[in-house]
Amino acid sequence: MNFKAFFFLLLANIVECFDGEILKYSLNIDLTPFYIDHEDIFNGHVGIHLKLNKPSSELILDAENLKISLVKVNNTVVKGSLKEKKVHISGQFKNADYFVDIGYSGIINNHKTGGLYKVLYKKNTKALLATHLEPEKARAVFPCFDDPNLKAKFQLSITLPKGLTSFSNTEILSRSTISDRLEKVVFDETLSMSTFLFALVVGEFRVKEIKYKKRVDLRIATVIENKELLDKVMGYAVDCLESMEEYTQVEYPMNKLDHIDVLRMPTLAMQNFGLITYSNSFGVTSDLEIKEELEQRRLVCHETAHQWFSNIITTNDWGQIFLHEGFATYFEDIVFKTSTNDEKIALETKRVQNFQEGIQEKLFNGHPIISKKFVSDETVYLSAGAVIQMVENVIGREKFRNSIQILIEEHFLGNFDYNDVINAFEKVRKSSKKVVFFDTNEVIAYLRAKE
Repeated sequence: MNFKAFFFLLLANIVECFDGEILKYSLNIDLTPFYIDHEDIFNGHVGIHLKLNKPSSELILDAENLKISLVKVNNTVVKGSLKEKKVHISGQFKNADYFVDIGYSGIINNHKTGGLYKVLYKKNTKALLATHLEPEKARAVFPCFDDPNLKAKFQLSITLPKGLTSFSNTEILSRSTISDRLEKVVFDETLSMSTFLFALVVGEFRVKEIKYKKRVDLRIATVIENKELLDKVMGYAVDCLESMEEYTQVEYPMNKLDHIDVLRMPTLAMQNFGLITYSNSFGVTSDLEIKEELEQRRLVCHETAHQWFSNIITTNDWGQIFLHEGFATYFEDIVFKTSTNDEKIALETKRVQNFQEGIQEKLFNGHPIISKKFVSDETVYLSAGAVIQMVENVIGREKFRNSIQILIEEHFLGNFDYNDVINAFEKVRKSSKKVVFFDTNEVIAYLRAKE
């Protein structure tokens, strides 16, 4: 299969201050990837609407492995340069609105690198394209302000060969024919989200779809024709989504949620808002032992939990990624609503194992849970999950749940940090008539300690 032409337009709006200079921006992106034989490149165009709250002599955007061909500010061609993964645009910018156009080209990577990448399968006779942008790979797909605390609304349109299935963060808004071979697909605007959560998948997929509670289109997609697989994973997806809504008392805010197996990617899975991707996780569902089936189910629940802890509320910086992964690890088992006795035993055994390994990892890994940069290891997953479990054990399950609900309500579609989590625990503790012996200073000290 060849992708003869590939085009998409992305629009984003942000109402967040970026280094005290940007109050709001919108992003228009045209990407034209060429998937013809071995020519793995794409051409792009991004339009950025900026409103500055103070004068500046330069605009600086994130960009990685992109070649800049044209820069305009308010329809006037200006000089732009690419230095050290940044696009520098010189000018006398006042506290006013500006519209910046940037033409560029980039690379379609392999799955290990991430960004916009391709996956070959069926002895290299078939291919799919996907994105993986965590932590800082959005800048490899389009020039942007690639920081988790700068949330944006995205709208995507894509021109692709007819007969392919395309997915993004939102539902398809419209389709139009461009030629005998090509069509244009326009996706609806997203909610406000961080750049690393933007996602696109294109290929030949088998799709199972249901309507969850008359408001969410829930889809499972693979390149494999396997009805049993799709039915079983759909059951996991429904159970996990319903349980998260019930626990947090916050409805999933998008009108669709896809679980797509893209065969290969840099990690085991990725929690893109409304479009979760998996690395060959749905290949087998029959003849699995209980532990193996629970791991498959646990993975779906982990990524579903991320829709709340990562997407609805997002950490201010990558050094606090433990908040995303720790809460998602905690909710892997909590959201299991129905389990057989054998499953309950296996679940409890795994929960205790994770807790013990989390404590051991914290003792011997050599770095604190709170980091200065993005770190993805057992400390982030198991140790952070163990800390969260310990806090619940001290303050009680119901008070812990109330704290989580307060945290999400106060930072809905915004950003948060560990101090906000501690403050939520404190609010519940102080409002309780029963004395709760819980010292938040000890929690903070533990998070910052190396061992």
